[in-house]
Amino acid sequence: MSGANRPPRDGARPFRPNEMPPGVRAGLGGSRRAAGATPVTPKVEGGRRPRQRPIERIAVALSPSPRVITLLRRLAAVLLILAAVVAPAPVATGSSLPITTITVSGANLVDSTAIVAASGIVAGENLLAARLRSAEVGIGALPMIASVHVRAGLPGTIQIDIAERAPLLQWEANGVTYLVDGAGGVVATADSPLLAPSAASIVGALPLITDARADATIELGGSISAALFDAATRLTSLVPSDFGSEATEVALRVDPDWGILLTARGGPADAEWVAVFGTYTSNLRPPTMIPEQVRLLRSLLARGEGRIGWIILADARAGTYTDRGVVPPPAGGGATPSPSPSPAPSSTVNPTASP
Repeated sequence: MSGANRPPRDGARPFRPNEMPPGVRAGLGGSRRAAGATPVTPKVEGGRRPRQRPIERIAVALSPSPRVITLLRRLAAVLLILAAVVAPAPVATGSSLPITTITVSGANLVDSTAIVAASGIVAGENLLAARLRSAEVGIGALPMIASVHVRAGLPGTIQIDIAERAPLLQWEANGVTYLVDGAGGVVATADSPLLAPSAASIVGALPLITDARADATIELGGSISAALFDAATRLTSLVPSDFGSEATEVALRVDPDWGILLTARGGPADAEWVAVFGTYTSNLRPPTMIPEQVRLLRSLLARGEGRIGWIILADARAGTYTDRGVVPPPAGGGATPSPSPSPAPSSTVNPTASP
């Protein structure tokens, strides 16, 4: 019988890979020892076993995220401020960390140079000695500044962020043209040295109101009365087509006798008329009646803009007008105009429907 066809016999067989005979397990260094036998520990000098060498860990370099970098920079700025408070005088007043850059953002009308000057911070001085709160107070004292925030940064940077009180109107009184913001506050003069050179075009495009009252109390840092300012903003928002006119020049004037006057000139009809809107108060004659007055004015101009002189809009329902060239005597004392005392009006109109 050949070896290939010989049946397997009981007895010894080769060990498989990593297989140990019964009672034997792998010892140190891969040697075999009998089960239950105690391994022999090599003797060393001093009676101590040699310490195993620790496994070295591989350090992985992690690049910080932008958010972490921003937080670190802010932390550094805070530490600088704290250091300025607790640092000895020689350190705080030295030039070891000079201010190299002063940046202003948010300034559209106010000159950046004027803002930096008001801050009291000078380039070249120690960043630790910069008085940020004092700088905010100095800048905030400028009339056109609504809010300000000053902060320090590395390396040697001062950042000034401002919000301006944007002007809405030009208000001319007693030979001075003032700038009035959206709340009626007088924030600057049109020729203020605090304005940037580029502000001239912006200021020049603002609506102009001429205040002819001798007792007009318009001053820098003050405000326009609420009713007068409300009426002025309503009327300056109009264009000639809103009241049915083809005039090319329209102007607003606060008259001591008539109140607010709207003057129109030019156009195809060569218009030259004056509409008397009158004096407004918060209760008896509020500016909310102006839209009805405008509709009344439109109906009057529809009769012939070129032949009308003065139009007296006593209220929202009735008005009178004179022929061109006829000027009525003043109502006196800024009184509210009324159709009844108007001198010899060419016509009195009481429209039944808005055009």
